[in-house]
Amino acid sequence: MGITAKSCLLLLLLLLPVAASSQEPDNEGKSLEAAFLKALSAYPELNGVKIRVRYGRIKTSMAAMPRPRSLLFNKRAKRSYSIIINKKEKRDAARLVHSSPFEAQVGIFGHELAHILDYTQKSNCQMVGFAISYLGKEQRRQTEYQTDSIAIAHNLGWELYCFTHFLFYEADITPKYRKYKTKYYLQPDSLYRMIVRREGE
Repeated sequence: MGITAKSCLLLLLLLLPVAASSQEPDNEGKSLEAAFLKALSAYPELNGVKIRVRYGRIKTSMAAMPRPRSLLFNKRAKRSYSIIINKKEKRDAARLVHSSPFEAQVGIFGHELAHILDYTQKSNCQMVGFAISYLGKEQRRQTEYQTDSIAIAHNLGWELYCFTHFLFYEADITPKYRKYKTKYYLQPDSLYRMIVRREGE
């Protein structure tokens, strides 16, 4: 018996990370809002796409995902998305975002918007397949590398490099969290080579 589209969507909702808080940013978030808008300007393909930026309780620094209701009831072209910023002040992931220089904040937003651009090109059931495969370490690593490539192609490479350099060499985070980031994300030297190679094309 074949899997139905509705079953695909319900499965995807179970796989999506859950944000327990949706508090809107206060004055502290003005710099983040400006960084988001600067990054968004590099993605003309996302004009007209509904994207909500909000705070939430998540495990990583930021996360981009389809909004569950739109995934269940809307067609791909009508989906809306969320970028969730970690609000757990005592966690490394939250401190990393809020202590980053402005250009680094642009870089991390550029990375999350690259995820959203990729999501807009996937059907609902393809999103399910993506969510399942993302649970695998190697596939997750490949996805994050590809997402960085998308950001670089949209001329946000140096902003992304700024964030990565801050993460690995300047941020006040634990060795454990830095090791986690090393496991799945490009390090500054690799990112630098990708940017230079792109600019030389």
